[in-house]
Amino acid sequence: MEKKSLDDVLGKMAAEKKLREEQEGKSQPMFVFGSKISDRVVKVGEASTYPEFTLLQEHDFIAEAKEAAEKKKEHDKPSTSIVTVTTGEENDINVFQTACKLHSFDKEKKTWVERGLAQIKINQRNENGEVHHRIVARTTGNHRVVINSRVHADMFFERVDQKRLKISATTPDSNAIQIFLVTIGFSKTALNIDEFCATLEGILRKEKACESAKRKRKVGDCGFCSCN
Repeated sequence: MEKKSLDDVLGKMAAEKKLREEQEGKSQPMFVFGSKISDRVVKVGEASTYPEFTLLQEHDFIAEAKEAAEKKKEHDKPSTSIVTVTTGEENDINVFQTACKLHSFDKEKKTWVERGLAQIKINQRNENGEVHHRIVARTTGNHRVVINSRVHADMFFERVDQKRLKISATTPDSNAIQIFLVTIGFSKTALNIDEFCATLEGILRKEKACESAKRKRKVGDCGFCSCN
């Protein structure tokens, strides 16, 4: 069945009503003084030439209009389909995670710039048979990535006091290394900073050991060549 809007159906009803009134006006004989009244009276049982419009027909039009309105309402509803959101951490294993407050050091102004509250993580990933770790920090609320930096042997790490530490890391929008001040333990829900430092120190020791072993292998592969 052809879909009709409410305006189309109501317009059709109005047009048919107007046509019916015009036909009724043309069909009725004009009164002439002196004419017989009996000639102008429609006798019972005689067939009327007027078109019949029943209440059932009008009811069908209204029902049809309601049906069209309901279909339009269903069509205009926003889609509720599930959208899969990826973070880039699907293949990572989370080693440590806690709430923190971040500051980055502005080299030009020689001052610390607040980056807001965030969730800082140490993630582990296996790539080509080798285990790597990276630090990821996302701001609280909109989950915007502030830090996304691999943990390597030359990474700067310093414990400042009981709640703060400094690390060197990169951001998603720049490959330039920045110094971040991480404050942990400012809230009751945050984990102890000692656990974060112990985890990061353990990973750095392994990275330095692997880097030293790689350098020794390179020296050994040189044989008698002058690599010193």
